[in-house]
Amino acid sequence: MSQLTGLERAVLDMMLEGTDEAVSSLRRQTALVEIVERRFTKVGFHTIFNVKDRQVKTMDTGRAFVWGDVIADVDGIVVAFELHLRDGYIFGLEGFTVWRGFVAQWATRKRRLQIAAFD
Repeated sequence: MSQLTGLERAVLDMMLEGTDEAVSSLRRQTALVEIVERRFTKVGFHTIFNVKDRQVKTMDTGRAFVWGDVIADVDGIVVAFELHLRDGYIFGLEGFTVWRGFVAQWATRKRRLQIAAFD
C-alpha cells in the first residue's frame, strides 16, 4: 500500500522525539513500516502498520500498549492521536476528534495544521 501521509509523518515525528532508548527503537521502526490499511471513521482515522523487519529492537511494552501525547489544531478542530503497539512493534496510529458531533472530513482534506506534544 502507500507510504505515510504528511500528517502521519508529522505526528509520529513529534511522538517519537527524544533520545530515550525506547523512543529511539520506535523511531527506527517507522522507517520499516508498510501501510496495511487506512480506515476513516466519522471522527477520524486509523492506520494499520506492519513492521517489515522483525529483527529491529522493540520497546518492552508487553502484549499491547497505547501511547498518546500529541494533539493538533486542524482548521480549528482539536484532534488527538494515539500510537498503538503490539508486542513492542508499532501497529497503528489513530487520529480522532474530541467532539462527537463532528463528521471527520479533516482526515481526508487539505488543511491548516498546528501540532503540539503535551506532558
